[in-house]
Amino acid sequence: MFLLTCNRIWLMTKPEITVVWTANPDDPPLSSNSTIVLSRHGWLRLLTPYGKENTTPYGNNNILVSQDDSATSASMFDSGNFVLYKDFEVVWQSFDYPTDTILGGQKLVAGYALYSSVSASHHSSGRFILYMQYDGNLVAYPRNSSWSSDDSYWSTETYSTYYDSLNLSCSGSLYMVGFSEPQRVLNPHTSSPARENETVIYRATLNPKGNFVLYSHTFTTLPSNLTRMNIEWAALRNPCKAKGSCGVNSYCSFTTADDAECHCFPGFSFLNDTIDRKILGCSRGFTDEEACSQSGLEYFSYNMSALESIELQALDPYSVRNLSKNACSKSCLDDCNCWASLYADDGCKKLMDPIVNALLNKSILATVFIKFRVPQTASVNIIKQSVVVERKRLVSVLAIAFECMLIGESRIIHCNIKPHNILFDESWTAKISDFGLSKPLSPNQSGTLTSVRGTRGYLVPEWFRNTLISTKVDIYSFGVVLLEILCCTSRMGIDVIGLNPKREELGEYLEKIGEFQTSNLISFIHITYINK
Repeated sequence: MFLLTCNRIWLMTKPEITVVWTANPDDPPLSSNSTIVLSRHGWLRLLTPYGKENTTPYGNNNILVSQDDSATSASMFDSGNFVLYKDFEVVWQSFDYPTDTILGGQKLVAGYALYSSVSASHHSSGRFILYMQYDGNLVAYPRNSSWSSDDSYWSTETYSTYYDSLNLSCSGSLYMVGFSEPQRVLNPHTSSPARENETVIYRATLNPKGNFVLYSHTFTTLPSNLTRMNIEWAALRNPCKAKGSCGVNSYCSFTTADDAECHCFPGFSFLNDTIDRKILGCSRGFTDEEACSQSGLEYFSYNMSALESIELQALDPYSVRNLSKNACSKSCLDDCNCWASLYADDGCKKLMDPIVNALLNKSILATVFIKFRVPQTASVNIIKQSVVVERKRLVSVLAIAFECMLIGESRIIHCNIKPHNILFDESWTAKISDFGLSKPLSPNQSGTLTSVRGTRGYLVPEWFRNTLISTKVDIYSFGVVLLEILCCTSRMGIDVIGLNPKREELGEYLEKIGEFQTSNLISFIHITYINK
């Protein structure tokens, strides 16, 4: 039923096998062709496919044996326990060092914890911990918390008792025992004994979503080798109750105790939309400062989207008022610092960034209003038809271009052209400042190799291609500054409203600007960029 490979123990389920134990889960991944060897000195060693030792003897992290207890033999038991012996005496066993799972016949003793995995396929330590505390309480926390009572999202509420271990029997009973304490069963286990030609394996796992779940795996040998998995018990009926199951500005919904899904609020998008990284949360693409600025109000309008039955577990409102439902929505809409408002029986609560620990809970009567941004019709016309440039702004562009040209002629690569490093005097003469990252070129040099330097967002792609860089990297940076000036917004704002230029071509475009007269500058930018 179980398989030991390299640093893991697997339960041989179908269609996919299940990891139930991992040695040093936060170490770098191993080659699938690595082998584990019990040396003649009695140490357990890991060898690469080329026979090279990959690690020092296990024992560095209280895992496996020390030099004083060198093993003479090893056994893999049907229970899933991997045991090392010295002269028929147990010197180490995997059951003493659980990672995210305990199996039938295994226990979690006081002072030890289960750590969830990152995902079903990534077995490094994840975001949740189930701790068997010395006070007799079994408690689940977000891992990156202070582990205080306010941080917990589930417990057995057995504090100030003498319970000192959590146990899982081979028949699937999950219970706590302790000195002078009656046995406390956590799951009302009612499963029937295994039938003929069947074997049932139980495991209790702190899953990647933070829910502590008891599973049964039934193996049928006749008429064919089949396996099936059932959920026997779960600490949380609603797995979204695990604090931090979804990231900022998102909410959680679920279908089963083993499955929870993250969703962005309306107007937001995932920071990373790959399946395993949606837990990082969502972003709305603009800041409070932009929402409150006059330019933000000029180019964008704001609206509210209503979501019913949303529970906010970590509620920290900056304003609480007794308002009607419609007034609650409008109050947030008119307040540029408000990201969302919660309307419930106890009033209207306004919230700032970020919104955390939100979940769908159909048993509550509450409405969350989320603010989102939409382009004004006028701004869309600006993007599609023309770019209006004030006279002073055009003077700024030409002044900066002239200063960058002088730097290029002096054979200095500035490497950090950005708005913060451009100064103007009273006559609107531009001066480039902060040459701390600059790179001078000798007269016979056309380019140079150097490490990446500059500010993110203003870097030319050649920095990351291990190629020669020249004064053209400053042309690229100037191009980004030029876009910001023409579009009246920062680089991030350009991406938000749909201007997503091909940055590889930016240097080429800006070099061509010199071929145009000043009066054609606006139409050139319009044709080559905004319509692209």
